[in-house]
Amino acid sequence: MDPLHILPLDSTSLQKKFSSQKLCKTDAAMAAREQKIQEDWFASWILELIRIAKPGAYVLIETTDSPICSENQFTWGGVDKSWFTSAVMTYDFDVDIDSFVFADEKPPRYNTMFRKKTNS
Repeated sequence: MDPLHILPLDSTSLQKKFSSQKLCKTDAAMAAREQKIQEDWFASWILELIRIAKPGAYVLIETTDSPICSENQFTWGGVDKSWFTSAVMTYDFDVDIDSFVFADEKPPRYNTMFRKKTNS
């Protein structure tokens, strides 16, 4: 939360959420920068999950939220489902791009599953 570090350190989670939601309406460029930082954060831990998975193993990510600027967003923000397939190339994910499966949880949240490439 508050990836741009524009609020005081002692700001509450609610203050940080409202600040991000306000950016969506008032400063599209800053909101886009904030979303990019969110995506980089997601990519860093997904890369670690892929790294520790055995070749050919499936990786499951539960309860991913939609981006902070999406209309139904209600927590700290996340990534859109379409981000995962574009992230394969952007972040060099070692996964089978055709293996992505998405299951809605309680919209706007969803679960994602994909398979790490085999060594062959």
